[in-house]
Amino acid sequence: MLIENVNDVISTSNSFSETTIQKEQTNNSTADEAVYIIVGRRQIERQSTEFDNNTTATTIMICAPIESNPINVTYRTSSMFTAIITYDCPSMNLSSLEIHNKTPANCSHTEGFSNDDSTSNVKVTCHSIENKAGRNFEFVLSQHERNQFINTTTFIVTLAPLFLNISANITITVDTNLTSALISVSDCEEIAEPDKLMFECDSSNELNGSRSTNCTYICVGVQPGSFYQASLIRLNITQIDNNETFPQEIKTKTYHIDLDKVTNLALHKYLTSNGTAVIHFTLPRGHYDKLRFDCNAQDQCCNESAQSLTNNIINCSSCNAISIPEVVQGVEYICQASTMKADFENVTSDKFRFNTSLAPVLYNGPNTSNTSHINFIVTRQSDFKNIITQCEVAGDQSSSCPHIMVEHDDCSTILQLNGTRGCDYECYFITHKINYTDVDSTSINISFCDYLMKLIKQI
Repeated sequence: MLIENVNDVISTSNSFSETTIQKEQTNNSTADEAVYIIVGRRQIERQSTEFDNNTTATTIMICAPIESNPINVTYRTSSMFTAIITYDCPSMNLSSLEIHNKTPANCSHTEGFSNDDSTSNVKVTCHSIENKAGRNFEFVLSQHERNQFINTTTFIVTLAPLFLNISANITITVDTNLTSALISVSDCEEIAEPDKLMFECDSSNELNGSRSTNCTYICVGVQPGSFYQASLIRLNITQIDNNETFPQEIKTKTYHIDLDKVTNLALHKYLTSNGTAVIHFTLPRGHYDKLRFDCNAQDQCCNESAQSLTNNIINCSSCNAISIPEVVQGVEYICQASTMKADFENVTSDKFRFNTSLAPVLYNGPNTSNTSHINFIVTRQSDFKNIITQCEVAGDQSSSCPHIMVEHDDCSTILQLNGTRGCDYECYFITHKINYTDVDSTSINISFCDYLMKLIKQI
């Protein structure tokens, strides 16, 4: 039988039993080459022996990996490995052995040491393997030569994944509404297969976790004023070449959600009778320890009252208003609320402005004078720049009684008025401040007495 290539040898050998030795001879030669196949040992022996019929016997050795443990990986990383492949033949010619792989890599082979005379070892080393961390790397060993044939076999080695603590760069970005957090891992596909990576938004499992999508995951349901511990989990990876496992690895990163701010500040109608302002508001979301409300006067002219007002709310989950005492009427205030909690940066609300109108001064003192001047001590009810006293002559009096208008010193509540003795006036006090509407007090009657004229009239 004329066998033109090794595959014909294999086809022929597969048709015999393990103990059969088959001899074939062609019809067109007197000294043909006969092939003897010993299938049980997977050897085809080639000899230069002359038989009685002048036929030359040829042997070819067929080698295949042993089935019990075809490949033994002795060292592996995320981009290289070294493995020993054991074949079931006593010796091998490695000169024409070929390694084929689809993934870019630098692979080489050498003869390995074997303790068994009936087997041979091939040491394969591949390095600079690209983009196969935590994945399966396939390569093929084959050989075709006249005296030896190695079964073409595909081998699979699972490379080690990258270490999370070294390779995983976790970035967590909280959205401006404080309602979700975007967790991303740059180039996570270089660590392992993406389906082997899982995110947990919080180690307490209050928030759901999920497998990554494009190396990102969105955590929803986060609460302002909270700390969370996110986890990147690389799941177990089975080593296909030996059924062992790269154990699960976890990398954590703590993140926090900023405090939320107080919103919708608004003044409740008017000040109370004791000068207290009631400010309504909407509570911040999430967790906090204290809310502090600060109101600062912007245009207060007279500094007899405090210009900075503060009040606090502690541990209140249903409040919607706060009282600010000692507010001065006729002053513009800017108020802000601060959300506070230990280990968090304070967050302030938007600015809230309010002011109230001027109020008239009060006077309950004497309204007569035996001289040509009189001092009024008035009680103020609001801030002001100054007080103006306006007096009109009362009744039908001679032209010797002139009208009076006096603009008093800034913030003064002691008002000095000079008049004409013997004249009566109807006076009132104007509360004045720039950018505010003037207000008038209740009118009072003032008399500058002239006792000498009174005595003359009595005679």
